[in-house]
Amino acid sequence: MQFREVNVIERKQASPFSPNDADVHSTPITENVVALQEAGFTSFEIEEGLRRTKGPAFIEERPEFKAWGQPENTVRDSRVEMVMSNLDSLIFRKKKGLKGVGFKVGMDSSGRNAIVTKVINPELRENGLIPGAIVTQIEEITVVNKDFFDILNIYRKIEAQETVSIVFAVPGLKRHFANPAKIRKRGHKYTLMLVLTALFLTLAAIGANVLEKTSFTVDNVNYEFSFTWSRLYVSIPETKESISRSYQDIPGVSTTKTSGILFFSFQLASLCLYLFLSVVALMLGCRRPRKLIRDFGDLLRTCFLLLCMSATITSLTSWSSWIAMFNVPTNIEIAPNRTVIIPADAKSTLADSLYLSIVATCLTIMSVFTAIIQL
Repeated sequence: MQFREVNVIERKQASPFSPNDADVHSTPITENVVALQEAGFTSFEIEEGLRRTKGPAFIEERPEFKAWGQPENTVRDSRVEMVMSNLDSLIFRKKKGLKGVGFKVGMDSSGRNAIVTKVINPELRENGLIPGAIVTQIEEITVVNKDFFDILNIYRKIEAQETVSIVFAVPGLKRHFANPAKIRKRGHKYTLMLVLTALFLTLAAIGANVLEKTSFTVDNVNYEFSFTWSRLYVSIPETKESISRSYQDIPGVSTTKTSGILFFSFQLASLCLYLFLSVVALMLGCRRPRKLIRDFGDLLRTCFLLLCMSATITSLTSWSSWIAMFNVPTNIEIAPNRTVIIPADAKSTLADSLYLSIVATCLTIMSVFTAIIQL
């Protein structure tokens, strides 16, 4: 980056106002000012040189040397924060291997800030960069009101990177260039929390493996049936008997078997999607790796949203398929040559796995809305 100090004493030509100049007492001040103006010095640079060499009182005594109007290459430090509230940002990225960055900057009258004095690259001018713009941020480091040479050192430490992000505050412009890598970290962290919670609930639903419970009494004997995705568990409290049978070994329960397989399959699909969504949400929330977020941030956020929608569908399908397809059989063979007739008034209730799956689906729907906000 080409930085230069806006200071008349440090220009290529020697200043006639310097105490070391032997001709300073023999040459009229007015002629020296005219010579400097012809050499390309601005009235603000000349005024600053006079203030530093002759003292502030000289300018008050000779108002003809006082610069008027708005300076093109300086911003008074006392006004920076007030002006900043009316400025907008321009994002610039310097690609590795390019010589320079296409603009020059100088310091303000107090030696702070980096103010654009000249825009060389035509593409930057087309994007809205103009003289007078203030460098407000280099990468993630705020440089407003920092010492000019500290800003230069900050840039030198990171200029070896493949890309460097520089944020400008441009006076008097509406937003004209949006940062494609802009990430709302807090929103993605909320989304990550929702996805992780849905992930753990899905794991708990698979681990609990109880979809529906039915209890009834036949001939003064209490039966408690627990339907899982693949097996039937029968408990008889009076005799402390427990029976477990696979749906494949029980005739007449093909619908229950199919709905159980659908539940388990879609739960596994949801679990895989939650794992992938958790990784992507963690990357977006932490902005790591930076190169991937910078180059493919929009694509990642779009894919994240689509996968959230897919996870919502799979999670919803898992428990809704069971509720839609399952019916308590009228009779079940709980053991070979031992059939139990289930009365019509048998009480059937949803069990833990379905409740956990329903909550996970609700959280996934919320994550879809939070993902949409991040776009």
